[in-house]
Formats: sequence, structure tokens, C-alpha cells
Amino acid sequence: MISELRAGAGFPTEHPLHVYPPRYTPSKETLELMRSADVILALDSFDLGGWFKLMNVRGGPKATVIHCSVDSYVHNGWSKDHLALPAVDLRVLADPDAAVRLLLPYIERSVQAKPKTWEGFKAEQLAPAPADHADGNRAITNHDLARCLAQLREGRKFTFTRVPIGWASDQYHFREPLDYLGTDGGGGLGSGAGMAVGVGLALRGSGRVAMTMIGDGDFTQGATALWTAAHYRIPVLVIVANNRSNFNDEVHQGQVARERGRPVENKWIGMRLADPNIDLAAMARAQGVDAAGPVEKLSDLRPALEKAIAAVEEGRPYFLDIVVEPGYATLLMVRASGQGAST
Repeated sequence: MISELRAGAGFPTEHPLHVYPPRYTPSKETLELMRSADVILALDSFDLGGWFKLMNVRGGPKATVIHCSVDSYVHNGWSKDHLALPAVDLRVLADPDAAVRLLLPYIERSVQAKPKTWEGFKAEQLAPAPADHADGNRAITNHDLARCLAQLREGRKFTFTRVPIGWASDQYHFREPLDYLGTDGGGGLGSGAGMAVGVGLALRGSGRVAMTMIGDGDFTQGATALWTAAHYRIPVLVIVANNRSNFNDEVHQGQVARERGRPVENKWIGMRLADPNIDLAAMARAQGVDAAGPVEKLSDLRPALEKAIAAVEEGRPYFLDIVVEPGYATLLMVRASGQGAST
């Protein structure tokens, strides 16, 4: 089983059959597994055609491809928002939940061998702490943020609307569908705060802690959604993983610079959100939402998160600005260094 962060949780990521941590884009290991597969069953895949393109296999995958989705109902020539149409052998126009319910009895009878598992953690076996974990004055990484939330989740039920691109998937498992709801399905910015408020409203009174983790670029383009949370007293936690940049675009501009023979060191221009730094917590308080931050030291991370979660459990919206090192945490880098990557 392979899952992705663009879509909501559909399978427990700590289950032995879930072979690699979910990501926004497939890892090399994931693509190799797909290349070697005999059958690929895609259940409401977000961008199956895009994944096939990344496999870089002439003529498409050798596997028999079964695509189960009702997404084609929204396809039309006007918006063309269906992304690349994948070449499939069997198209099943059905809700994946209904299809899986019928398939399970056959699969359970046929599974005999133990599946290969990725070297992640179970809830009681967290990855080793970084060597400098005791240094409370050091900067916070995406690895630290995911790890701390995994620890605070025990005994609670968290629902993430979305997580940042730099999320350390190997540090936090999704165990049930409401643990993670996925992204907006597009590549734009500004929807994160609004989606979080809607989820907070939907889950009000459910006993779950509704929260979202978005970047500072996303938040600054949709910050006014917090007024709705304050006005209607919607319990939701909005965490900004603040790298003080539209960092994903910095990465893109660096790639374009290399391709065009231009100075890569200029990739930050027009993307960096610093000098001066934006007081994001002040933007939240201006709309009536309790807020804290910027949280910049590792020693301050857990107390800040505990206070924020407690506020939401009391029925109030809360905003938390956490400054993280720019970079994308990957399983490979976490294994090698014991902490999230920074680039």
C-alpha cells in the first residue's frame, strides 16, 4: 500500500502493508516499487497520470492498472482541472470505499507472505532523538515539530486538515480516516486557513482537536479566514510552520536558474518573507484569535503546543507561529542524520 499527502488518509501508515511514508511526491523507492508491480490498484489517486510520468517508463507501467474513482464526474473541457489522464487497463466508476469493501474478503484469503515494511516507527518506538536534542536553544526542524505532535497526540484524537510540504512523515502516523484530510487538490496558495476553519466547524463537539499546519506564504494570503473562527467561536488550531519564505518557489527558482545558467544564489529574490519579519501572531490577534509566537527555540516548542492544544480543547480558536528551518524532511535524511533536513 502506498499513500500520498495530497489525499486524505485512507490506510493506517503504521500498518505492515503500508510500505513507505506518505509524501506529496513519490520517492525513488515508491517509483521503483510501481515499476516492478504486476498490478496497480489506484483508489481515487490524486494524480495517477503524473506519477506514471515520473516513473519514466516508455509506454507506461508494465503492470495491469485498475483505476477506481468517481473523479471523472467533475471532468470537463472548460476548467481542465483533472490533471493528466492516466492510461489504465480497467476503469472502475465507483466509490473506492464501496469497491474495497467487496474486495477485502478475496484479499484476506489470498495474503500469505509477510509484507516488506519500511523502517519507520510504531507509536511506542519513536526514531532516536537527534544527537543535539538536549540543546534547547537550537532551531526547530520539521522533524522536531512532527515528533512533538506525535507525542502530544497520545490519549487524544487530532485531525489535520493539511501538513506542510516539509512534513516529516516518518515521525507521525495516520491511523484512521479523520486523522488527515488532505490538501485542496490544487497548487495555489491561500486556502489553508479557510479550510482549517471549515474543518473546525464540522468537528465542533466531536472530541477531536481540529488543526492545520501551513506555511507562512499560504497563511499571509488567506489570513482573514481567522476572523470567521473568532466570530463563530470555532475551535481550531492553526499552526504556521514558518520558514520566512515562499520556500517551495525558492526551490523552483533555483532549478530554473541552474537550467538557464543563471546565479542560483538569487533564488530568494521575490520569495523571502524577511527583513522585516512578518508578525503573524499579531495578524491573528487583530482578528480576535488568541495567538503566540514566533516560537524559535526547541525548548519552547512543546510548552507552546501544549498551551495551543489546551485552548482548542476548551472550545477556542488559537494561532501558533513556529519558526522552522527551511528545508524538506525526508526519511532518507532523517535516517542519516537523526534530524530533519535543511537546504
